[in-house]
Amino acid sequence: MLMLKMIAQTGNNMFQYAACKSLASKKGYEFSFRGGRKGALLDFFVLDGESRSRVIFSDIRYRLATVGRKREFRPRYKQYEHGIVSECFDPGFFEVEDWTTIKGFFQSPRYFEWNRENILRWFSPRDQYMSYIESVDKSLECRASERCCIHIRRGDYVRMDKIQRGNGWVLPLGYYLEAISILPRDIFYIIVCDDKHHASKMLGFLKDKLIVSNTPAIVDMFLFTRCKYNIIANSSFSWWGAWLNKMEGKEVIAPKYHLGWPARIWFPDEIAVTGWKYVDVLDAMQKHGPS
Repeated sequence: MLMLKMIAQTGNNMFQYAACKSLASKKGYEFSFRGGRKGALLDFFVLDGESRSRVIFSDIRYRLATVGRKREFRPRYKQYEHGIVSECFDPGFFEVEDWTTIKGFFQSPRYFEWNRENILRWFSPRDQYMSYIESVDKSLECRASERCCIHIRRGDYVRMDKIQRGNGWVLPLGYYLEAISILPRDIFYIIVCDDKHHASKMLGFLKDKLIVSNTPAIVDMFLFTRCKYNIIANSSFSWWGAWLNKMEGKEVIAPKYHLGWPARIWFPDEIAVTGWKYVDVLDAMQKHGPS
């Protein structure tokens, strides 16, 4: 059995679950997990039939197993610029043996992209959320091919200073202006945010838009899957919204270097997705202004 110890928030938990359950399936191991953000994955997703009772039973069984039988795996770390030491992609993950406890972020599609069809099934929203998503979708008069979903992430990013030296990880207006300039005209914009007032002020110039707030997080995430165009933030939340988007011909625009855009270093180091369009945020700021 592989036992995943989930850490951080829902988007991060999805990376961890996708990587570890994919590996367990490939190797024929049993799989279970503990921790995470208040059981959000079990609350939000089908997870291929997972239930709280099965997870609890597996946890007890794992704890009772002979100590000498168990191993632990954590992915390797590397030093980025500015003295930051953080997790990086670790191919040794694929050699993990049975009866291993796993803890890490695993923020790279290289861990699981080969298992996409199964992951799409695991991360299907539960019925009550799917109904909500369908109702929002049907309330919009324009077709999905004429929509763009945009994510603006603020919250704790305003306070983060790992790479940007105290200025936060929040993407500037210039990034969004550049991303919008790439898209066709006359698109309807769905704006997902954690600060409606800021989003309204920032993108008030858009004529046809809907600013979504105070809805369940999974509803916001899956609005990306109902739009041909996605403009994501440097956030695992909107990364997953775009990655789970099955729409044919979808176009995803993302910030180059993810969290490391102020220093132009990829952070996490392998989070980029082949086929997505990446905007250099510093170039966009120079072109459109620093605000």
